[in-house]
Amino acid sequence: MSVTIAVDFTLSNLEITDNRSLHRQSNDGTMNSYEKAIFEVCNVMGKYAQDSCFNVYGFGGIPHYMGHRNTVSRLWNLNGTDDPRCEGTMEVLQAYQKGIMGTTLAGPSYFCSLLDKVKDNIKENLARTGIDNNRLYHVVIIITDGECHDMDETTRLLVSLSGMPFSAVVIGIGDGDFEKMEVLDADGEILKDRNDNEAIRDIVQLVQYSDFKDLG
Repeated sequence: MSVTIAVDFTLSNLEITDNRSLHRQSNDGTMNSYEKAIFEVCNVMGKYAQDSCFNVYGFGGIPHYMGHRNTVSRLWNLNGTDDPRCEGTMEVLQAYQKGIMGTTLAGPSYFCSLLDKVKDNIKENLARTGIDNNRLYHVVIIITDGECHDMDETTRLLVSLSGMPFSAVVIGIGDGDFEKMEVLDADGEILKDRNDNEAIRDIVQLVQYSDFKDLG
């Protein structure tokens, strides 16, 4: 299984110096909600991930450690290298720490760059193996406070991905408005793009972290 994790670095999470920030950095080493979600996701998915590796990205921020000055990046390799792969939970958390300490939170929040990249990866893999011989399923986990500013394009891409070996999980952090994520989840109805093309199957699941964080 190819597992991709994308982390939201938009300003709607609030600056890390703000006590209300979802990215707040604690002096005593207590993990914030993003770190807890990453930790739990990686511990569960690590046993299924190809070579125990995760493709890890950030989006919606200005990653100075990647050479950006004032330009918001729609997608970047969170570990700061040319290869987005992180092996195991600790490398993912280390990549997050590098990202949060070296990135200015900004916006807007776009999902299409991430989905485009994953779609290209799927098509390349299918071109190598053929559909009948494919054994690789792709899972994207988006950890976000719930905003999405490219809903039309995101919906179009998800509809096109519904016929591929692909699923997405959106982990909602904080107590914000997840109405747009619920639209993508499309429970009880069929996801459609703006041209009324329908998804072949339900491929998006919204999980609000606050509903489950105290259960484990």
